[in-house]
Amino acid sequence: MNLLPSSPPADEPAPKTPRADEKEEDEGAETGKQPKKWFDKDRAVNQAQKALATQEKKLLEQHKQRVADLTAALDMIANLGPDEKRTYQGEERIASVRLKFLQALSGAGGELTELIEQFQVPGGSPMKLDGADNASTAGAVVALGTAPPCKRFAELKLLPELALLKDEVLLCSTAAEIVEHKKQFAQMKAPIMDLLSCSQAVLNDIKKVTKVNAAEKAKCAAAKTKPGKKDPSVNVPQHTIFAEAANFGEKIPVIAESDLKKMDLNNPAIIDLSSDTAGKVFSTEAKLSLGQLKKMFKQASQGRAEVALDLVVIQHIANELEAKMPDGMSFHKGKVDSVHTESKEMSELLHRAMLTTSFAINQNQSTFAMEKLFLPCLRFSSEGVRQVVMFPYAQLAKHVAPEKKLIDTSAMPSFDSAKLPVTQFLKFCSAEKLKAFMETDGAKCFSGSVRATQVLYVPAGWSFAELTKETDEEKEHRSRAEKIKAEVSKMNEQARAEWYQKEKKKRETEGAGKRRTFESAVGIITEEKIRSKERDDMTNWVRFREWAATERMVTGCEPDMLETRWKEEIQMPGNQTMIVNGETLLK
Repeated sequence: MNLLPSSPPADEPAPKTPRADEKEEDEGAETGKQPKKWFDKDRAVNQAQKALATQEKKLLEQHKQRVADLTAALDMIANLGPDEKRTYQGEERIASVRLKFLQALSGAGGELTELIEQFQVPGGSPMKLDGADNASTAGAVVALGTAPPCKRFAELKLLPELALLKDEVLLCSTAAEIVEHKKQFAQMKAPIMDLLSCSQAVLNDIKKVTKVNAAEKAKCAAAKTKPGKKDPSVNVPQHTIFAEAANFGEKIPVIAESDLKKMDLNNPAIIDLSSDTAGKVFSTEAKLSLGQLKKMFKQASQGRAEVALDLVVIQHIANELEAKMPDGMSFHKGKVDSVHTESKEMSELLHRAMLTTSFAINQNQSTFAMEKLFLPCLRFSSEGVRQVVMFPYAQLAKHVAPEKKLIDTSAMPSFDSAKLPVTQFLKFCSAEKLKAFMETDGAKCFSGSVRATQVLYVPAGWSFAELTKETDEEKEHRSRAEKIKAEVSKMNEQARAEWYQKEKKKRETEGAGKRRTFESAVGIITEEKIRSKERDDMTNWVRFREWAATERMVTGCEPDMLETRWKEEIQMPGNQTMIVNGETLLK
């Protein structure tokens, strides 16, 4: 049997299959012969017109927005005051030129052509200042607003012309013509986009100037409402009495410790304690109170703070000084029975009045007062310098308030109704007022300076004005620091860095044992950090003896109960303890 398929005749072509057609197309592609495609003109023109219409719409919206923004910015500048308006001089001129061009794009053709021609002429510009303005201060901005508004300003066309070019795409009949038409539209649109971009740039400049002006206003307002740092060398306010008292009054006598027995108890005095006695007077209990006072003073919002001293401190001071004081002078040690009066209520009142208080007062702070119930008082000074002016209260009260009546109770004058006039006299005293007082019968005035470890004696019935001042050493240190600070502030960053490195090397060569001075600003900062850390450690961790002294001073706890309370205190939740050298510390 013959199983071979019968072949078709030689002159009859074999029928083509779909796979054969695809193979022929592939072979035609390999030989470079493309099959001819049909151009769908209507769809292509329609899509091109829509694309150009979208671009035109965005362009018109941007143009409208720039015109509105520039107009609003120029109106805002026009309504400003002369000083603030001057800060916008350059931006105002540049914005005016660009606004003219933007407005001309949608106007008549002649206006845009005229603007282009004016800026094409060298030195020509519709914004050029005349000769009078050039000679004035405004002539400083003559070069602004005279340059073209954008790089391609000479190619600018009207917006209606761009709309006509968009519609001419309907006349295109081939794909190549449509592509060429799109290129022409982009070329006409590019200069307009350039102008819009430059207009936005000047709007950004105006916003920056507005932001800077607002920041300056806020800074000035803050400076007015918030007081600046005060110079400690300046007394604010200036009280004339501290300067004039030296011209009219007497110097407060300074009495050595060895001459205390001879002190006149009717007149003020400054007692100069020896270093040994001063160390005994400021005992551990007193130093604890002063430490608490300093801590309160740092947290105080006012220029002063006060802490009541425990009777233990008073008794210790009395034991040290009572034997050295003149005959007839004794210390109140806290016992009501020691105040001999016929009335128990009066005795209790005197007891409360004589309880001692410690004060911390900032530099250049003035105090105008009198002691409680005009009792005699010793005012100890531990730090700083105090300038003091003192008057007999009775004579001063009669002078400033002659209509008030003096109430004399057991040699302790109570002139309560005249306290305000007396205080006002001390605060606002002038040379004429002080002279008039000193011319009255029995008038006295004493002035002097009380330094650390000295004691001011205030006799019974005396008022005083007190001004805290910085010491000569503090003033010298402050002057040096201010001088160095001024010199360093004038240096540039590189010079300042070199200065700090130089000071650092200088300290390293000097060695750790040498005390740093105010000439080394970096050293000051380092020392202050170390001292601050030490103060924090001393403040945060408390030993038993310190806690016991404070507990007894505050609560009046009996000595035999202190150890029990200490154990209860360290076991309370939230308290921290630390053992150092076998001793328990509490935080």
